[in-house]
Amino acid sequence: MHAAMTHPAIPILAQADADVAPASTPPPTVEVAPPFWQVLLDNGLALTILLIFVVAIVSVVVNQRRRDKCLNFFDGYRVASVSLAGRVIWGDLVVFAKGLELVFDRPHTTRLGVVKSSAMLYPPEVEGLLCIARTVDGLTDAERSRRQRQIDRTFSPNLFRRFLRFCRNTVATLRDAFSKTFSLVLGAVTKQFQPGGVLAQQQGSVNTIGDTLLVAAGNAYEPILERHIGRPVVLQLATPGIGENAFVELPGYLADYSAAYVALFNTAHDPVEEFTLDAPAPGGEPVARDGVTLERGDAAIVVNATGPELLVIKSATLAGPGETLELNATLVPGASLELRHAGRPVTLSLERTRRVDLVAPRTKATVYFGGDDPKVKPSRPTGVAPEQDIEVASQQEA
Repeated sequence: MHAAMTHPAIPILAQADADVAPASTPPPTVEVAPPFWQVLLDNGLALTILLIFVVAIVSVVVNQRRRDKCLNFFDGYRVASVSLAGRVIWGDLVVFAKGLELVFDRPHTTRLGVVKSSAMLYPPEVEGLLCIARTVDGLTDAERSRRQRQIDRTFSPNLFRRFLRFCRNTVATLRDAFSKTFSLVLGAVTKQFQPGGVLAQQQGSVNTIGDTLLVAAGNAYEPILERHIGRPVVLQLATPGIGENAFVELPGYLADYSAAYVALFNTAHDPVEEFTLDAPAPGGEPVARDGVTLERGDAAIVVNATGPELLVIKSATLAGPGETLELNATLVPGASLELRHAGRPVTLSLERTRRVDLVAPRTKATVYFGGDDPKVKPSRPTGVAPEQDIEVASQQEA
């Protein structure tokens, strides 16, 4: 009786145990790390430090690599620089973002034994330049080939170069709009990810990055000059020591312009006149002829450009062994140049010209006239130009 009563209880207990069995253990929760930008946005000090470094790096890289495109035309070429005071230095030009260097043909040892191999022009001296001139006679064959490629790319640009210039001009024209758009996008991003946080406080630093990049990508754009790129023009260049309003008119082709400089090229460098002139003997009277005066002091021969054209000193020949030294230094009217000597007779090879490659600051050089462009047809061929003599004009018509 006892056994019969215990056996039926076994399945009942088993069913009870099954009813109270604990549920299965849930899997452990895996914490997902937030993205790095979210951590950066939440860390105000880290974001501030990062923005300071980014602004500094971008500004340094852009400003150190950004060279004026007009000056860059002459980088690596033999040129002559003329200061506002009329001082002339010649050598191979090296263009930097802030400053220029003229490498001499050979190292020069002064009377005190100091060796000089180049002249460095820092921003104050660069701002005091009147022009930088390049003549074809002073170039090597490799430099002539490079110059010809410059002319081809500038006067006959391909589709890509025209598109690139269009983009640069567009950025320059709409620079303010791009800057404001950049600030607007930044403000929207700031409100989205961190309303009122540190990114909003650093918006000025981020705007600086945008402005720096826009300045580097942009281009000085002036429609009145843009339409004359690659066309004949007449450049008025101020002249030192002749008068406040004195200038010389130089024909050529407008190669390019920037906010600070204008570049003028000439496809042909035909001189007005070529001649040689013997320097006066020590203590002798100055020697003068059209456009030039030579004076001889105790230590130097002074060459003064006195005519209305540019004066190019091509070479100097020393008497005795007949050694000829190449100079190819250009003087504007009113400028002068000193050639040190040891008392030996010197013969200078000179030319008067108005056709050289020239880069000049826009404060001293202005494109005032269009030149002789065969593509431009006069609307009234029987008329007369404002500065033309009516009698001469009538004779030309006849």
